[in-house]
Amino acid sequence: MSDCVKPISKRYVEPFFGGGAVLFSLFNCTPFLRWVGGKRKIADDVISALGTSEFDYYLANDLNEDLISAYKEVKAHCLEVTDWLRRQPRTAEHFYKVRDNKLGLLKGKRAIYLNLFGHGGLWRVNSDGIYNVPPQKDRLENLNLDRICEQIEKASVVLLSVVLQNRNALEVINDCVYGDFVYCDPPYLPDSTSQFVNYTAKEQSALEFHSQLADSIIAASIRGVKVVLSNSPSAVSIYTRKLYHVPYVKYDLQMRSSSRSIGV
Repeated sequence: MSDCVKPISKRYVEPFFGGGAVLFSLFNCTPFLRWVGGKRKIADDVISALGTSEFDYYLANDLNEDLISAYKEVKAHCLEVTDWLRRQPRTAEHFYKVRDNKLGLLKGKRAIYLNLFGHGGLWRVNSDGIYNVPPQKDRLENLNLDRICEQIEKASVVLLSVVLQNRNALEVINDCVYGDFVYCDPPYLPDSTSQFVNYTAKEQSALEFHSQLADSIIAASIRGVKVVLSNSPSAVSIYTRKLYHVPYVKYDLQMRSSSRSIGV
């Protein structure tokens, strides 16, 4: 972005929203969902890399329809969600009824319950797209649901200011314009010992996905979009190789933790 021209407005965009730790941190709000990746640990680093914590608009996107449904439900019907959660039995038997959707629940409520009481907060589906995570016994027995409901109520206020979308992340980035600030935390590129899980299409490899994401970041940066990226160390070489050699793009990867790198 030119130092001489200021954008009319500043929009914050998360194409891979997940648990929303960074966006909620902008409002000093605690995320109410558990999500693999631990973005809460690097939220301050990400905000520092963005160069500002004040925005005029907010957009949160995720390809996981159940996840976005959960946020939409909290945004529109917060008290109904918390009241429903408090009334649910906390047993393995009930968990499986919710998991197998034998109760005919809306996607949002179901996703929140499964996230709170599923093992490790994982959202894992089988080849048929069916959620198959087992319950976590200690969460069913000991989770402080009153605290979670308080977090949900505070998050609902934040979400009133957020546009929620369920789209392909690359489409969201490609739609970003001058004045937008984008934080990308895509699904991690596994190392050589990990079993790859496809991200956007069954026929697409991890390397193809990250390569396409790097191209989208390059194009967005040239349009005047400020982009911050975090991912596993195994993906560093892809972005370093692509972004270091493109005119008008500043990209400086720095290791900030044992499991995460951040690039600007």
